[in-house]
Amino acid sequence: MSVEPGIIDANVLVYAMDADAPQHAASRALLNAARDSSTTLYVTSQILCEFYSIVTNGRRVPKPRYTFNGDDFKVFPELAVVAP
Repeated sequence: MSVEPGIIDANVLVYAMDADAPQHAASRALLNAARDSSTTLYVTSQILCEFYSIVTNGRRVPKPRYTFNGDDFKVFPELAVVAP
């Protein structure tokens, strides 16, 4: 799957973590595309803040994560941290 350079939205990360979400397969496919060296996808600090806000809020997700740390991001091996 060829993907143009772009930014991953917080919802894509949320759906990729939630195997029960109807959008899960499509979200995982997009993130898996990032494993290809010809694909460049970005996540901003703002998006990570939105992601955290969503996954820790019981009003926004059926299974909130009330604790979250750096190890939890290992669920996204496709993403690498790059400091500017």
